[in-house]
Amino acid sequence: MVDKCSVTTSPTPSRKKIGRVSNITPAAPASWTSSTTAKSIAPSTLASPDTPLLPACYPHYVPSHGITTVHSHHSLHSPQKSALSSHHLFKRSTSEITLTTKIMPLTTNLNRAKKKRLYSFSSIYSLDGVPQCRPFSFLAKFQNLKVVELRGHSTDVEDQSTTLKALSVLPHLETITDFELSDGPEVVSCPPGFPSLSHISICSGNPTNILAILQCISSPFLESFFSQDLVKGSMKDLLSCASLLVSKFSTTLHQVIFSSDHEYPVETVGIPLFQTLLRGLPNLRTFKLTTATDYTDRTKWPTMTDEQADRMTLAWPNMENLSLQYSLSFQSLKTITAAWPNLTSLTFSTLYIPTPDLQLSLPKPHNTLRKLFVSTFRQSDPAASPDDIARVIHSIFPELEVGFMAGICCEVMRGVVVLQRGY
Repeated sequence: MVDKCSVTTSPTPSRKKIGRVSNITPAAPASWTSSTTAKSIAPSTLASPDTPLLPACYPHYVPSHGITTVHSHHSLHSPQKSALSSHHLFKRSTSEITLTTKIMPLTTNLNRAKKKRLYSFSSIYSLDGVPQCRPFSFLAKFQNLKVVELRGHSTDVEDQSTTLKALSVLPHLETITDFELSDGPEVVSCPPGFPSLSHISICSGNPTNILAILQCISSPFLESFFSQDLVKGSMKDLLSCASLLVSKFSTTLHQVIFSSDHEYPVETVGIPLFQTLLRGLPNLRTFKLTTATDYTDRTKWPTMTDEQADRMTLAWPNMENLSLQYSLSFQSLKTITAAWPNLTSLTFSTLYIPTPDLQLSLPKPHNTLRKLFVSTFRQSDPAASPDDIARVIHSIFPELEVGFMAGICCEVMRGVVVLQRGY
């Protein structure tokens, strides 16, 4: 058996955004005015007796219908009061606020009506984090918050514990994204709460801290759990995270991602974690498991047996997006595509194809699969042409979208492109 295509066609994993974070555009420089860009918004100073230093709301206030435009200019470093807060920040259409690293001393005292309006915001985004204003204990005042992004938040365990405590009491909080946990030995403390949480995305952090957060989520509605850039830590706690997901959120979870920067052992962590999650989560639609640093290292993960493939398709009948480091046989690939009619993206290490199978009748075309990421195609006959595999892949997945680099570097995918063009 020889490699016919030894190229990683999948992009470097990135931190997935959930909620409405994708609607936020980068902050404009302080020197910009409305004559520079229609989306720049002058900063406002927010003050409250409860927040001795509240981040300047610079530059975007995002209402439900888009970016608010302000035709004015105001320096971040000016000690003057902003004249924009009452008209723009507190207009009824404004429901979201973006915080950046700019912090201003108190210059304005908000009246009761403005405090009420401020605390009614439904979304807070911290594009760069606000390290000077840590921890975010003031978030407990925003009782209507539904979405919080905390990218760049302090990784000090005490700060994070205070922020988690503030978030845990918010009755309507549904989404927490990009919460970067500490990767040190200290463990965050988190009281039971988060009654409405449905999506949580954690960056970095070790398994012990992730387990601590999962244990304090009381919401019966959790649909998405993302742990990305997981660092080295307790293997026992990592497996406990998987067990807890199955026991607490078996019927609600639709999306689960475990992606590690540390190379956890496949035999003692990777495979047991996969098997644990396989025992539950019948409504799972997206699953990604990466425990080896080198995604294409097929010497780490074994080939999934046909029996395991059958069991996986029965356990997760609604799968739409699957990413594993297992290798697959051609028979397992046919089993997966037949069992999952809604599958749109499939990633695995190596596809093993006995050359005689290429001459057999092909399965029914799978018209929903758009993305197929395979590091290596292997045939049993070294002399066989990669064009034979390309013909099979094209026949099974007629709607496949081949990436630019895959179409150049991979013989099989290059053959698929040729067939798609009708050559």
